[in-house]
Amino acid sequence: MSCVEEGLVDVSLFKKNSTSIDTLNYTPLNATIHSGETIGYSFSNGQAPFLVSTGGVGTFNNLLLEYTAPRSSSPLAHQISVSDDVGNTAKVKFNILGFEKNIHLEQTKSFGEQNYPTNLAKTANGDIYMSSVVIDTPGWERWVIWKSTDIGSNWSIVDEFIFTDEGESHPLGIETKNNDIYVCGYAWESGGIINSEWFIRKSTDQGLTWQTIDRWNLETGNNVCNDIEHDSSTDDFFASGYAHTSASGDVGIIKQSTDDGQNWSVIFNDSDTRDVYTVKASPAGVIWAVAESDLGAGTVLYKGTYAGSWTWSGPYSIGINSIPSVAYQKFGKLLIESETTAYYASKHLGRWVISKTTDSGLNWTNIYTDGLSSEGVDILKTTSGDLISVGSNTTSPRNFEIIRSTDNGATWTKVLSDNTPAKEGTFVIEANDNSLLSITYEDGGSQQVHSYRSTDNGVTWSSRGEARYLSAIYTEINDYKEDSLGNIFTAGFTMMTDNNVNNTWSINKSSDNGISWSQSDILTDPTFDLSAHTIEPVSGGYVYASGGSRQGLLLRQSSDSGASWTTLELFNTGTTNNYKAFMGSDSFENIYYVAWQSDPAVSTQVRKASSNGTVRTTVGTFPMKAGSTNFSARSLEVLSDDSIWLGATEKDGGVTTTTVIYRTLDQGVSWTEMLRTPGNSSSIKVQRTSDGKLFASNLYKLSISTDNGVTWNSYYDGSLGSLKDFIIGNNDQVYILVNKKVITYSTQTSSWYEVWDMNDKINNAHNPAATGLFKCSASPIKVCLNVLEVFSGQEGDKNYLWPLKLP
Repeated sequence: MSCVEEGLVDVSLFKKNSTSIDTLNYTPLNATIHSGETIGYSFSNGQAPFLVSTGGVGTFNNLLLEYTAPRSSSPLAHQISVSDDVGNTAKVKFNILGFEKNIHLEQTKSFGEQNYPTNLAKTANGDIYMSSVVIDTPGWERWVIWKSTDIGSNWSIVDEFIFTDEGESHPLGIETKNNDIYVCGYAWESGGIINSEWFIRKSTDQGLTWQTIDRWNLETGNNVCNDIEHDSSTDDFFASGYAHTSASGDVGIIKQSTDDGQNWSVIFNDSDTRDVYTVKASPAGVIWAVAESDLGAGTVLYKGTYAGSWTWSGPYSIGINSIPSVAYQKFGKLLIESETTAYYASKHLGRWVISKTTDSGLNWTNIYTDGLSSEGVDILKTTSGDLISVGSNTTSPRNFEIIRSTDNGATWTKVLSDNTPAKEGTFVIEANDNSLLSITYEDGGSQQVHSYRSTDNGVTWSSRGEARYLSAIYTEINDYKEDSLGNIFTAGFTMMTDNNVNNTWSINKSSDNGISWSQSDILTDPTFDLSAHTIEPVSGGYVYASGGSRQGLLLRQSSDSGASWTTLELFNTGTTNNYKAFMGSDSFENIYYVAWQSDPAVSTQVRKASSNGTVRTTVGTFPMKAGSTNFSARSLEVLSDDSIWLGATEKDGGVTTTTVIYRTLDQGVSWTEMLRTPGNSSSIKVQRTSDGKLFASNLYKLSISTDNGVTWNSYYDGSLGSLKDFIIGNNDQVYILVNKKVITYSTQTSSWYEVWDMNDKINNAHNPAATGLFKCSASPIKVCLNVLEVFSGQEGDKNYLWPLKLP
């Protein structure tokens, strides 16, 4: 077919490798092709040579006169311009049928293995920020900043920073200026940069965005920033920690910034100290620095004043002769009340101690000593003048404890001691409404942050909420469906929930086209792994999920669009392996389900649940054939004509495996063998086109039947890769997943070609693995999703649903 537009150039579309012009059922001025597809051209009526411009979309081969649409393209409309030697022009408009925008629909994650708090701070508007060290599998620790706008009841992550793909990043100090947030710590990489570097990060938009404002190391060796302080009298910032030198080893460091952290200079570098734990500014702008002496003097105080240059006095002994390591990477807390009076909460000889000075830090007296095996972590003075200190009794089980003094530390009262569950590592802050918030870390179990609040100046405390870090990996999706109301459901499992060491059944739901997700159903078993393997919504808000454990085939039901769930049955199939299940529904809303079974050799049973799940019966039994040792269901499909197709493998004497497909036309009363192929296949699936063609995948290839399954012929021979999964889109187009690519068939070239490549969209360093293509269900958005899983341990480490919007 050809067209002439704006001149004498006639542009004809033809089938590649064909000797004659082919009409192709196109309207030439508005042709439609798939992403990645190649189509040929011929030119006439113009004067050669011809110049073709694709507008940067796709490529044109002048030698072969072929246009190739861009692979992995989103749906796109564009036009190709053709001009001849004398200026005549023609245009052909194209609609590329491609994949939807490159949007990741991130699934709900599993609970992480650690969420260890390291500090608290408050901004002028009352928001509370918490720094924390969290762990992601395979064991790398990352820097996380949490934010609460409701005094610790709810927490959200505003910064999740990891310096390198494989390594650790730890925030330790946190400070605010008005509504800006500053965090300091360190980071290192397992390979290459094996020593830690000093880092300071800053946000000026209440945690929305962050920038690294100081990345520093003195020499090769570890460099750590422990604490950061804003001096309101001078508006300067100070950061303290240590750095390594080849001459003196670790030395205490204090840095100063006079421009809100954009530039930093070292003002204290003392070879007589190994580390500066904390730095604080007095009301008059005198800098107090608690350090570890390198001269055997234990924990000491330095004081700095500025008069054109910095002058440091000290060291002054605080009376703590051992390194006051408390909690995790914390060394106690300094509270400056005035130019003469200050407090230091820490640990001495295994005990929680509070030291006090009334002579500007020259001399210190211990005013509180707790029982054996305890540690003090934090101390503050409330607006009303009371002292609050938090810590823990480290004798098992660990108690989270709070003590209070109303007489400037002369006497103390223990107001809280909680070991349900055991906790450690505690901090305290006063909110804008003068209530008190304390946080602590659960030692064991979920290993997450718990918060407590007092509204009576620290006399009584109540549990406030939790900050739960969700691990970035270990969520696996096995199935996806959409209901008629536009809800999307996924079925799968999470690797860990709290202290459950087994895989956890997980149903996730989105009601906004995948923008946000919630956990619709969570089910744990203390003994067995659980996994939801398939999901099936029907009308009236009913949703069914099937999966199981070694206890049997599990069927769960929701009658309110996934808001709540109940177990309909745990059917004992007689086998010890039921991790996978398959399910479908017919036009009468009967639910059919079957479990994948391995050895021992037992009969496979197809179950049927009537509408609303009230009656459940076995409608098909597949006993072992003579000489067989195993019959394993691999798929169950209910097609539009209510025919039910069961794909399975049979093992003969433990040596030969055969792929077999059965069909029933009477709701499971009678079953007929429709296809038997020697060989083993884990991908067995049957789909029907609108004109009645049947497609069946087996042995990682694809067969076609035009007589309802009586005879079968080869359709895809595996030449571009082994078939992993396939779906049929609109206009009966067949899409096949092979390795990390999606291919389809071109009637223009009579060949298979790539329409989408995962490597085009995701960095190869993440080693993504595509796990399946899921059939579109009837819904307003009609989007099929390709599940991608990332297991490499790289930064991000997410599981995603990638949308495939079929033409």
